[in-house]
Amino acid sequence: MKLCIRAHDLGVSGSERILGELNRLGLDGVQMVCYKAYPDIPQQPGAITPQRAEEIGRDFAAAGKSIPLVGAYFNPIHADRKKADQGIAIFSDYLRVCKAMGCDVVASETGSRNNDEWTYHPGNRTEEAL
Repeated sequence: MKLCIRAHDLGVSGSERILGELNRLGLDGVQMVCYKAYPDIPQQPGAITPQRAEEIGRDFAAAGKSIPLVGAYFNPIHADRKKADQGIAIFSDYLRVCKAMGCDVVASETGSRNNDEWTYHPGNRTEEAL
């Protein structure tokens, strides 16, 4: 069994620090949300380049650590269509580069009627939302 953690929950950023924390904690890898783990990768389309993804993948492989999941969090049903479209574009970027990070899976959220807050909303439990 391998134990992993969300990289951004480690309280550090950048490959060197993330990998150091993984070693210190005896963990095997991370769920990677790049814009939360790397200050140089903002949450915008085109921010994760193939070259940067390869660099991250090489760092993790060299350290014997894995990235089993890349998170590209966005709200696909956001009321602001521009925000939803931006999230789709970022998600698409990660689909293109996840293999370079040694990863086969890109995940997102399911959507919320609360737009930017992932809290309870009665509209999330309707047929329309489904």
